[in-house]
Amino acid sequence: MRCKTHKIGFTLYPYGYYPYSRHTLAPVDMEGNLLTKSYDKTTALFVGTLFEAATDAAEGITWDKESTEGSFKLRFISQIRHMQRTTILLGIAPETRTSLREEIAQILTVSGQAIIDTSIQIVQSSYDYQCYGNKICNLLQQIPSRTLFERLAEAGASAGLWKEPLFVTNKMLQLSSFHRVRMRGSPYKKGDH
Repeated sequence: MRCKTHKIGFTLYPYGYYPYSRHTLAPVDMEGNLLTKSYDKTTALFVGTLFEAATDAAEGITWDKESTEGSFKLRFISQIRHMQRTTILLGIAPETRTSLREEIAQILTVSGQAIIDTSIQIVQSSYDYQCYGNKICNLLQQIPSRTLFERLAEAGASAGLWKEPLFVTNKMLQLSSFHRVRMRGSPYKKGDH
């Protein structure tokens, strides 16, 4: 899309999708509501989303090691890469700053201690992919499902995976209701004042 007044371009993504993705972030309809309200397991809820790699791993499903010619099946290396991206989004990657973990915990409405504990458990598991998937799924179960997509989209922005999302409300683009005020650093380099 292009704004004629401000002469800038931007991309609109339907609810559920995030920038440059081939799959969804959460299973929601065009209004942002969960597609189905009754899920027995987290694994069923996140089929077809970025988190499917973790849910498959939690169930012991390993994606193919190699692809055959003409195959579009996902590979194990992609499964690991998707799980690593999810740890960044959820604030449980080992290298995540404490302040960012706290911010993501607030956005997701998950206890900060749960995020810290999950991060420690992932490191201690020596990246066993099934344990890795279980830890991600356990944390996903704690996020309120009513506003799941909006919370995950805002958490991804906080983690630096994409720009802050805008949502269409009453035909207007608005910040998420979970938006955190982010401080911008000085445009001057140290000592340039």
